[in-house]
Amino acid sequence: MKKLTLAALIIGLALVIITCNTDDGPGGGGQTGGGGDNPTWTDEHIYNEFTGDGAFKGATIDLKDLNLTEISDYQSVIVTATLYTDAEGKNKAALPADNNETDADKKVDKNLAQFSLLKDQGDWENNKIGVEGNKTKYNMVVEGPTSWNNLPDGTDIPKFLLIEVNHGTRVPEANRVKSIKVTKIEFIRKTGAPVLDNVYGESYVVVNGNKIEFKNATYSDGAAIFNFPASFPQGDALKGKNLVIKFSISTHNDVPSTSGVTTGIEHQIHIQAANSDKQHYNGLNPDNSNGNKGQIYITLNDADKTGWADNSGTITVPLNTLLDAATVTGDDSSKGIKGPFTLNAIRIANNGTTWKENEGQQNEQPHVRCKSYELVIDSIEVK
Repeated sequence: MKKLTLAALIIGLALVIITCNTDDGPGGGGQTGGGGDNPTWTDEHIYNEFTGDGAFKGATIDLKDLNLTEISDYQSVIVTATLYTDAEGKNKAALPADNNETDADKKVDKNLAQFSLLKDQGDWENNKIGVEGNKTKYNMVVEGPTSWNNLPDGTDIPKFLLIEVNHGTRVPEANRVKSIKVTKIEFIRKTGAPVLDNVYGESYVVVNGNKIEFKNATYSDGAAIFNFPASFPQGDALKGKNLVIKFSISTHNDVPSTSGVTTGIEHQIHIQAANSDKQHYNGLNPDNSNGNKGQIYITLNDADKTGWADNSGTITVPLNTLLDAATVTGDDSSKGIKGPFTLNAIRIANNGTTWKENEGQQNEQPHVRCKSYELVIDSIEVK
């Protein structure tokens, strides 16, 4: 009888310990922080009480239990959430259709929700961590993770996450978000690996630190960007040098871009000269009509070009080619050009199309490029 009582006490004590370490209330789910782990907040709470003036109304999530350090210690924060058009969290939101309006003030707004990090509660605008142009992550995805990479530097410590919904007049009433279920907030600590960011198309190109996940993506669906760090040569000092990129591809099942075509599965990316403003780039096809100045095509699993072996390789990109591409004048996103500009970044997009070797000949061979895989950028150097 004494043994049974002792066992019951031990079980009861274990339950108390588990209960004390888990806070299921709003802003305090199961959390880990400190040490070498990536501090992570988890919960299943639906936020539907938003306050504030103007088009954006917000709610805050308390991050105190994560024991975060200064913002410069982290390379990215990833918020996993689902957006709903009702307060109860039953009707998943959808991005509004483009109204093809040329007037910017009338064009439909697809930024349904956004988030920021706060160094203190209240006076949100003045407490947002970062500088103008880099203190808010816009365009949260409707369902899943939204990554804010290239976080601002500084000594401010994130105390709260601010989520804001857009009820502006350019968001159709049927698409306005009334509640958000946040399930995970993860802070990724800085490592020696390069840090990339998303340019557009986050449903197709998901960027997390040095990893780019292509999800059923072709070249026009989305792109990642790598901004040259201050340690890189600048301007003319780049001439005559190469951008050397070491990469690997995570194990996956190849997804053909056209069903039934399985011959010669490839993984090809476009590398484009770009500017860190995310607006200027050259994605033109480098043919005679463009003065042979445009993007560079890299077939990752071409052993002759990348030394492909064991799911990894090295890309060597002549910086003179990128510098020339940055001099092209144009302003037509449908063709893939907005320039000229100062080269201080590259954009990376997935091809994901098909092509025919020896097209029209008896030995014609169809090729297909994979649309869904994870590309890991292990290092980027100027040599």
